[in-house]
Amino acid sequence: MDAHSKKPKPNHLLRQQRLERGWTLEHAADELYKLCGSKVSVRGDINAKMIGRWERGEHLPSLFYQEKLRLLYGKPLQELGFIQPWVAGDERAEEPARAPEHLPALVTGSALQRSPVDMTPHQAIDLIHEAPHLTLDQLVSAWLALGATDLAMLFDEGWTLEEVLTSLRIVLQGVQAMPNISRRTFGHRMRELIAAAVASCIPIPTGEHITIEERTQLHQALGENIAAGWQLFHTAGNAQVLAVSQAQLYLVQHTQVYLYPSIQPIFYSGVYRLMGAALFFQGRYEKAQHAQQSAYTAALEGADAWNMAQSRTWQVYGYQALGQHDQAIQAIVSALRLTTGQDDEASRRLQSHLLACWAESATAMREDRISQEKLEASASFLDDIHPNEEFDRSHWLQIAGSCALATEDYPIAIQHLKEALVELSPNWLMRQAVTAMPLAVAYARMGERNVSIDVAKKAVAVLSALNAPIMTKQLVEYLRHDLLERFPGDTFVNSFIREVGHQLPQTAAALA
Repeated sequence: MDAHSKKPKPNHLLRQQRLERGWTLEHAADELYKLCGSKVSVRGDINAKMIGRWERGEHLPSLFYQEKLRLLYGKPLQELGFIQPWVAGDERAEEPARAPEHLPALVTGSALQRSPVDMTPHQAIDLIHEAPHLTLDQLVSAWLALGATDLAMLFDEGWTLEEVLTSLRIVLQGVQAMPNISRRTFGHRMRELIAAAVASCIPIPTGEHITIEERTQLHQALGENIAAGWQLFHTAGNAQVLAVSQAQLYLVQHTQVYLYPSIQPIFYSGVYRLMGAALFFQGRYEKAQHAQQSAYTAALEGADAWNMAQSRTWQVYGYQALGQHDQAIQAIVSALRLTTGQDDEASRRLQSHLLACWAESATAMREDRISQEKLEASASFLDDIHPNEEFDRSHWLQIAGSCALATEDYPIAIQHLKEALVELSPNWLMRQAVTAMPLAVAYARMGERNVSIDVAKKAVAVLSALNAPIMTKQLVEYLRHDLLERFPGDTFVNSFIREVGHQLPQTAAALA
């Protein structure tokens, strides 16, 4: 019999401590929230419903909450019903409580040596709560043991969607180091969990009639969810972002009957744009452009000039990747027209970004004078723009450096790209990759082999996490043309390329 089919065993000891103090469930939740302090960001994360589930034995509190309950009631864990007394012959009895750095016996060895199904959902969630203390294989085993329906337990205990996805990202980054797990099977399982995580925190109404409060909660949750997806785009693996966007599209389609007509196009536009962005970095340009056109059409339906311009910007990237720079410039002009007369920071950021993209296309078309003019026009906005994942001064420096690289002005390219890397947040993985790769190329073309490889090593580490085929293709071009051709027979270069092949096997296949 599995954990879901067993009848919950009420925790009478925990309930007794509350009743002895004359506390209601609501009062106990209030006191626990005060004790948790900054560790729990939202008051609603600790509520009477959660306390009741613990007392009825429907959910087991995580190690974090067990410790807080111990402090709240001033009783050891055994007197709160969290540690069962050892009984001879009972192999399931738990050991005495230990400090957080000592993990349960279930994972003291290699967690992958035992089947993940041996772990209950409660045990898996307790381990995930202790992620900083786990080895990668222990964290992997915990996630594999978790079913899609069990994710709700994490959200009940105060986890945000971003925290769940961040933990999954850590696991995904370690796939290369897990020879005993089929990467394909593992990846499929992770995509299922990602989709479930996205869906689990959305309060989907039931029935034909919903209250204004339910509708408001739905709109807020979907809006926050889509915004979290875009945050993920800059910090996580490409396959993960695509899975999130696909799950979000399903959610918007499933709930559109409850959405206000004025809001529905905004949600569709944001999701389609995110999906197109993920497809772009996979090198699936035709599908990416189709998704961006869907985003543009949705924004047009809602008369949303801002999202129309954003979609056009992503179409620019697609045209540039395909070498269609005339069409890229037409899309830039269209997007700039949509932002005319807007003087808020977001609009200035987008205008500056579009002008920098224009410079890139002009450079590709060997129109150096126009390129310089557009770069200068773009730079005129930078003093009024704060650091931002989409576009800021570091992004401008990256584009200016790439333009200098294309015109073979390598010293200027290195100057701009180095400065861009210094200013970039280490969490913005995609931006780190698109800046480090041209810098490695510039150093190689200056004959500075060692420095070039040092920069490339950092880029490879980022690319391993991103799993973005378009960036891997750029890496292969660098290895082939800027290292192997420029430094033929160089043992240091060959050693580095073998090292890259171990980290990213697809590069070895491409160079074979």
